[in-house]
Amino acid sequence: MSVTFSTLKTQVQNTAENDDSEFTDAIPDFIGRSERRLSRDLDHPELTSHLEATLAAGDPFLTKPNNILLTKNLYVFNDSSIIKLLLKTEEFIADYWPTRTSTGVPKYYANYGGTEYIVAPAPASTNKAEIAVVVQPATLSASNETNFFTNKCFDALFYACMVEATCFMKNYSTTPLWEQKYVTAIQSLQNEGRRTRRDDEQFPASPAGPNTLLGGP
Repeated sequence: MSVTFSTLKTQVQNTAENDDSEFTDAIPDFIGRSERRLSRDLDHPELTSHLEATLAAGDPFLTKPNNILLTKNLYVFNDSSIIKLLLKTEEFIADYWPTRTSTGVPKYYANYGGTEYIVAPAPASTNKAEIAVVVQPATLSASNETNFFTNKCFDALFYACMVEATCFMKNYSTTPLWEQKYVTAIQSLQNEGRRTRRDDEQFPASPAGPNTLLGGP
C-alpha cells in the first residue's frame, strides 16, 4: 500500500484509537507541524536544490530565491574556477570591505535583510553563481497526497505526528516514547544523507586569507 496523506491520517487515528471529531479534524494540523519540524531537523541531500543566479559587475547584492528554508552554500564561477563563498555576518562584511567601491573576486557572503545576500568584495566582472538551498516540499493535503516525506521518510513523519497527537490528547506518558522513535529515525536518515552527500556540500571551516580588505581588488 502506498503511503499518502489519507493513509497517514488513518494511521494516526487508528494508532491513537481516537474517533472523536475534534481529534480527527486536528490531524491535518498535526501533519503540517510535523512536516515543518522535519524540514528544520533533517539535513538530507534530496531536500537541497541548486539554483542558478548572476552576480553583476560592481553589484554586491543578490536576490534570495523564494520559498527557501535555509541557504547551505553560495558558489561563484570565476573564469575557470568555482569559488565557495564563506558565510559571515553583516558586521564582518562591513569590517572586511569598508570601501564599497572596490571590486575583486568575491570571498564572503552574508544574509542581508530577508530578501538578499551581500557578497564581498563586489565582483569586478559579471559572474554566474549557484545557490544551494533547502526547500520546503509541497505541503501534504487532500489535493497533494504525497511528497518527499511520505516517499522517503514516512516513519519519522508518522512518529512526529504521534508526538503531536499524544500532546493534543494530553496523553503525556506516551509522548516520550514517540519522541524517542522520532529522534532515532532522524538520526538514521541523517546517516543516510551523510553517506550520499557530495564532499563539496559539507560545511568545513575554511580559512580564506586576511580578514581586512581596505581597498582595491
